Amino acid sequence: MKLYKIGERLYVSPRPTEEWPLYEAGITHIVQVCTKPTDQTYAIGRSHWALPLKDGDAEGQVIKLRTAVTHVLEKLAAGETVLVHCIEGRNRSMLVATLVEKRRRGWTGEEAYQHAQQVRPRCLYNPSFAPWLRSLP
Repeated sequence: MKLYKIGERLYVSPRPTEEWPLYEAGITHIVQVCTKPTDQTYAIGRSHWALPLKDGDAEGQVIKLRTAVTHVLEKLAAGETVLVHCIEGRNRSMLVATLVEKRRRGWTGEEAYQHAQQVRPRCLYNPSFAPWLRSLP
């Protein structure tokens, strides 16, 4: 299982299946954005928060996306090291983490999208997420 560092103390991964990478990265808080329940054994000893996002229609989930971004920003501000995950770690989790970095760094949507592609090539391939992110000021 590979973790992708998106920003300072912010990581994305597919559904966690191993403890060691989480321990090595110092993950203290896990945000799950997939709609299907996943094994929670990796969350033992870490705080955990779930907000199911559908893999599609970014505009229809703006309130949920804002909620997730605000939650992650609050955890980061409190000194937590955060992992955001979905099933594959390519669309939903990358969108949330990229929106967090967009806010933290003052980027445009296009700049945030380009950063995401550098960190994890072939991510945000969802036909709704990429164009929506890229269109943000």
